[in-house]
Amino acid sequence: MRPFLVVGAGAVGTYVGGSLALHGYPVVWMVRPHHRARLERQGFVLHLPYGDFHLPARPLVDAWNDALEAFGPLEGVILAIKGYHLDELLPLFQSHRDRLPPILSLLNGVDAEGLLAQAVGREKVVYGTLLTAIEREDLGIIRVTKFRGMGLEATHPVSSTWLRAFEAARLGPRGYAHPQAMKWSKLLTNLIANSLSALLDWTPDQIYRHPGLCRIEMAQIREALAVMRAWRIPVVDLPKTPVRALAWVATHLPPSAACALLRPRVARGRGSKMPSFHRDLHQGSGRTEARWYHGPVVRYGQQAGLPTPVHRALLDLWEAMEKGELSPQAFRHQPEALLKRLGAGR
Repeated sequence: MRPFLVVGAGAVGTYVGGSLALHGYPVVWMVRPHHRARLERQGFVLHLPYGDFHLPARPLVDAWNDALEAFGPLEGVILAIKGYHLDELLPLFQSHRDRLPPILSLLNGVDAEGLLAQAVGREKVVYGTLLTAIEREDLGIIRVTKFRGMGLEATHPVSSTWLRAFEAARLGPRGYAHPQAMKWSKLLTNLIANSLSALLDWTPDQIYRHPGLCRIEMAQIREALAVMRAWRIPVVDLPKTPVRALAWVATHLPPSAACALLRPRVARGRGSKMPSFHRDLHQGSGRTEARWYHGPVVRYGQQAGLPTPVHRALLDLWEAMEKGELSPQAFRHQPEALLKRLGAGR
């Protein structure tokens, strides 16, 4: 097989690319220039459910021309970055579109594939999603905290070949005939205790024990489900992730009962990890993927004539924070202040 080009050496890129390399598949990593020298010295360290492994971090590139010219034809590009980095890559993809192989998008949210299709053509975009929980301990060092698997669009011409490769690499892939359903169902799981955890600096367990916050949690899931129904996007179960049960609980039980039922499952699913928004806001760059999570629900809801007030309020709040109009500490440990800002009252 020709080499995969893995774009990004964060948790996802290290895990997916490292797993492929560990099982004999050729992999080239594209990394930021200031990370390249360190990774070349130390390599990658993977703490996987079936053992601990050290891999040499070679070959590494930090420029597109090197990736496209030095290694011959590529099997595919595995895009393993945060959504907020996609904007800087789209012009590069567009300028190289004739030379690019199919691109597997493992980005969260539901917008990335459409943007990629505009840049390179739908025929070069493969929908994907990762369910396995991974902790990045340091640059190039990751630990799997909860193995679940990954989802992959099943109808693309490369899907059968890639599904076999990812299965051989012990990534636990499952094919989906409805890629939009796969991505929107993953979005439902990403919403759980994500925004509220970051804004309050609270654990998911704390959020699910608070009646007012519980109402917000269930309301945002119900709004997303209403948008999915309006667009005839079904809810599907994902690898080791019963999303349909989550949807039923959120829509059929009172919020307090739903949170009581979901709380231990959320805690087990997260393990020791805080949700991604919390890590990005408090431990990373201060940027989050909020517009990739709440933005599509608001936009698709508007197009369908559906109100999405919780997602709208959260999106407005995050946009104010990104503009510097609101401090990241504005609601720390202040649930009532946050509820008031969201219009939820007591």
